[in-house]
Amino acid sequence: MLRTLGKTLTLACAGLVLSTTLATAAMMNGTVTEIDDKGMATVKTEDGKEHKVKGEGWKVGATVQCETKEGKTECKAI
Repeated sequence: MLRTLGKTLTLACAGLVLSTTLATAAMMNGTVTEIDDKGMATVKTEDGKEHKVKGEGWKVGATVQCETKEGKTECKAI
C-alpha cells in the first residue's frame, strides 16, 4: 500500500511540475540587433540573451515584445 501511495504521489507531482512549466510564458522586451538576408532577426532581450526570430518590417534598433512559450520565442513590434 505504501508503494502504491508513493507512486501515485510521485506521478501527481511530476504532472503538476510539467503542466506548470508548459503553461507559463515569459514576456520580455528586446531590441533588434541584426537582420539577415532571409528575414531572420537577432533580438537581444532584457535578460541579455539573444534569440533568432522571424521578423517582418523590422529595422535594427526597433523595440519588440517577445514571448517564450513551450520552448519557442515569438516577438511582435511594440
